[in-house]
Amino acid sequence: MKTKPSSGDPRDCYDFETLWQWVEELQGLATVQQELVTCSNKQCEVADRLYRQLDEKATLLEEKAALLSEKMELLIERLVQYEVAFSGEFINDVRRLN
Repeated sequence: MKTKPSSGDPRDCYDFETLWQWVEELQGLATVQQELVTCSNKQCEVADRLYRQLDEKATLLEEKAALLSEKMELLIERLVQYEVAFSGEFINDVRRLN
């Protein structure tokens, strides 16, 4: 097996076997690079899907937070009503005792 030219330029190589070996190595590298691109594309697709799912979840969480906020406001209103009712009842009890 002969070595490749030190220049790294295939035009400087005049041995058919060496050129053919070079071509096979380049084809192998091209195949590996194509597989890397395919994997990268799949990773991008998965990342896009994950982003969409996270965006949907974030939207749902925002809606849930808004509903919980409304519920808290209603509970606070109810507590205020109970406080008013109990304080009014307390005042009436004190008046009855006097």
